[in-house]
Amino acid sequence: MTPITLITDKYQLYNKTICSSLQGNIKTTDYMAIDPFFPFMLRVILGSLFFFQAYDKVFRIGLSESYLVFQEDSERRNIPIWFLKFSVALSSFIELIAGFMLIIGFFQSYAMTLLGINLIMLTIGFGYLQGLWDMRHVFPRIILLSVLYLIPLENQVWSLDHLMGQFI
Repeated sequence: MTPITLITDKYQLYNKTICSSLQGNIKTTDYMAIDPFFPFMLRVILGSLFFFQAYDKVFRIGLSESYLVFQEDSERRNIPIWFLKFSVALSSFIELIAGFMLIIGFFQSYAMTLLGINLIMLTIGFGYLQGLWDMRHVFPRIILLSVLYLIPLENQVWSLDHLMGQFI
């Protein structure tokens, strides 16, 4: 008997033991038990960070002023102005809409995906424009988004998605 056969036999025996013990009246779930307030808190904080930053860029400062911050660096790197304006506008509206969607808990998985793509786009853009750039605004959002991704949607019961799922 080779060591691989021995390990395989032990693994199959272990699986049979586990499976037979779970076939009784024990109810198992595929997700971990988390206090419902925790994902709600993370989701609202992250959504607020994105939403209010975008709100300032779109409504208070204005998109025309927002892109001027990056104009000098982009000219030095030969990035077309139209691409810079498009990127600032796209990023701002993704943050505004997806941030609001996270706050209310509506289509959370789509909102988190859009915000993740937005963070990737920002990280690549800032890295290209300024080799050493301050990540103090991006890093907390990456951490909060990563933690939210780790929490299954079944545990996020304080959301519009969950409420709609009750009636549909």
